[in-house]
Amino acid sequence: MTTEKGGTFVTKSSYETRYAEILESDPKVIRFTYEPFKIPYTFRGREINYIPDFLVEFICGKQQLVEVKPKRFVGSPRNRAKFKAGKNHEIDFIVITESDLGI
Repeated sequence: MTTEKGGTFVTKSSYETRYAEILESDPKVIRFTYEPFKIPYTFRGREINYIPDFLVEFICGKQQLVEVKPKRFVGSPRNRAKFKAGKNHEIDFIVITESDLGI
């Protein structure tokens, strides 16, 4: 997919594609980056890298890390560990599910 605010990238799910479309049409969003960087976390004694789905930059100067995930997967132990790492990062972190996407 190619967008003005996000450039060219390939999403891994229809939910991510839908969220990118929402970001593209949001006048408060300056730009967004798909899979912007790695955040290390530990799961079951192993050091793993978590890559959030989006880094969103807003006109007001705020930045936000976003994970797009079906509701049924949000509470899994591995995802809880990933999200904890995301929340411990210096940038605001949120999880978007299908209900946020109107799906």
